[in-house]
Amino acid sequence: MKGLKETLTLIGIALIALGVLLHLSHYPKEEQHEEICTSIWEEEPQTDISEHGADATPKAGWYTAVLCEDAGEEIMTKEEQELLMKLAYAEAGNQGVEGMWLVMSVVINRKNSPDYPNSIVGVIYQKNQFATVKNGALDRAIITDNCREALRRILSGDVKEDIIGFETTKSKVLDKWFQASFEHKDHRFYVAKK
Repeated sequence: MKGLKETLTLIGIALIALGVLLHLSHYPKEEQHEEICTSIWEEEPQTDISEHGADATPKAGWYTAVLCEDAGEEIMTKEEQELLMKLAYAEAGNQGVEGMWLVMSVVINRKNSPDYPNSIVGVIYQKNQFATVKNGALDRAIITDNCREALRRILSGDVKEDIIGFETTKSKVLDKWFQASFEHKDHRFYVAKK
């Protein structure tokens, strides 16, 4: 069993490295990123998902760390990745990979903004920012293949720029503070007012 786990881990690392190389090959040589990031995958025991219905099909494991070669520092811990995927599922689990990727992009953009907390945990748990934190849906959220695919996009550097908020299309509360940018399914996404 231990040998199988090590083999699967090595295969996962190789596939991720291949994905990074393919991603970088899309840039002209002079525009390539100077640092190469590596994600490390770790297996986790299967989660009971029976209460979440037939569409919920999580895979065991997560990226244990994302390391940048030049900086030698961790970008996102396993716990941050799990929290980000759970938030995406709680907020947009019915909106496919694209919808969850957009929610994750909002969190990353806020984390990188001087106007918000500078950590994923800080952004997600900032008071009155995400309804699913307050109503408990975040705690009940699961991690599915779609969550992992959305996270893979984020970890590869594919973040939808400038969006810093979202709400359901039925609401217009955020119009007071932000400028509506676009809609995806039943969410409206916002950028900073100019």
